[in-house]
Amino acid sequence: MYYATIKPRDIANGPGVRVSLFVSGCTHHCKNCFNQEAWDFHYG
Repeated sequence: MYYATIKPRDIANGPGVRVSLFVSGCTHHCKNCFNQEAWDFHYG
């Protein structure tokens, strides 16, 4: 598994302060996706 981003102090993705881990690979390919570079399963 590859990871795209680790945010050690994140307040934007839920209540409170947390760690967010964004992994690579997505097969949904949603229109207007804000993270298209992470669609590739080998990104990161």
